[in-house]
Amino acid sequence: MKTNLLVVVLSALLATGSIAQTATNFNARDCSDVTHDLFSELDAGKVVVLNWVMPCGACVPASLTTFNVVKSYQATNPNTVLYYLVDDLANTSCTSLISWGNSNHINADVAFSDASINMLDYGTESMPKVVVMAGGNHHVFMVADAEVDPTQLQDAIIAALATTGVPEAENQLAWVSVSQNPANDRMLLSIKTEKAIPVLAILFNIQGQNVGTIYNGTPSPGESKINVDLSQYLPGVYFIRVSDSERTGSIKLTIKK
Repeated sequence: MKTNLLVVVLSALLATGSIAQTATNFNARDCSDVTHDLFSELDAGKVVVLNWVMPCGACVPASLTTFNVVKSYQATNPNTVLYYLVDDLANTSCTSLISWGNSNHINADVAFSDASINMLDYGTESMPKVVVMAGGNHHVFMVADAEVDPTQLQDAIIAALATTGVPEAENQLAWVSVSQNPANDRMLLSIKTEKAIPVLAILFNIQGQNVGTIYNGTPSPGESKINVDLSQYLPGVYFIRVSDSERTGSIKLTIKK
């Protein structure tokens, strides 16, 4: 299933003509004076999301969406999905770049003002520009110019995770399911486990924002059905991210009132 999903996602992205085949390496110091070699990080199994900004007011909506979506995957794949905030021409000081990010709720763990990280390696200049890459073959899974579709970004990250050996794509329907979908005020979350192991289920909105933990416990081996109260959530499209120490699964959920 993992291979098939990866092929489908890549085929869809390639069909748009919007992504390059491979990433371009860089060796650069971030704003904390830490050196990063892109290919070494990809070879180590990291998913890297580059987000170039001017910075400018028009850069905020797409960059904030990107940051929130990446953060949602960091919650279930710690130290695997990386978000890099990059000044477009390296003519903004690190202090100003980080201050811009913080003032717009984009609290990037890593920021760069280094000309060796060149957005033109991935097509035309745009504000902002977002690129998702991963794997030992340094594949580029998505390039977004000016606007970011959160669903497309999530699909790109899921496909990228599949190349790192993280079994999200493979297990997203095998061990997690929901009934009453679309849901109203309640739903039934089904989790299948072979042993007693802590499980965390987090609800994210379509922008990738964590809106609440709907389950945090250790179900008994076998299939457990958890009755979840959704009355506090507004109507809309959400994603349930369920993870234990061995795997992660995602389920799309629609809430209707």
